[in-house]
Amino acid sequence: MQSLKISALALAILAVSSASVNAAEPAEQGGRYVGISTGFSEFRTHDFSLPTTDDEEFGASGKVYAGYRFNRTYGVEAGFAHLGTLSETVQLGGARVEQKARAHSVYAAATGRMPLGESFALTGKLGVSFGKVRGTDLLPASSSLMGSQRSLLVNLGAEYRLTPNLAFTVDYDRFGKLSDRVSAELISTGVRYDF
Repeated sequence: MQSLKISALALAILAVSSASVNAAEPAEQGGRYVGISTGFSEFRTHDFSLPTTDDEEFGASGKVYAGYRFNRTYGVEAGFAHLGTLSETVQLGGARVEQKARAHSVYAAATGRMPLGESFALTGKLGVSFGKVRGTDLLPASSSLMGSQRSLLVNLGAEYRLTPNLAFTVDYDRFGKLSDRVSAELISTGVRYDF
């Protein structure tokens, strides 16, 4: 997860350094928007009671969302994040058993935005994630990856406005636990369209 956080920081610094170039017109005071982004998620398993021999902790991911800004600073947002697949191979009774699963989250959040000039802004979200991990359950219940969980969603991001209605976005999302045994984080880049 440290590598994801370092990547997010590097992307934010890159966005800050380019903010003074080709500034677009100021954003509208508020209104509706939609967005889409792609990236990579990192999974983490908790309290795994069986010895792990191999795992795949990264998954290709995507996110779609819609929201409403009350003004230039505050708003609300809801979205769906497909967090990709994860797998874990464990030692069970002398045999190696691989369990694969797919993960996603539906979320709702309050949003904040701090403009830093005409085209660049830092963004954040705080809300709730309704996560789910699905797949073929091959392990005892105490070691299963599957399930669903409600958790705190935290987001940090940046946006660079390309036109008055179109912005390039970089986001780090921490979804918390998706099931009793699995949590996830997501680094993504995308575009947002303001109506």
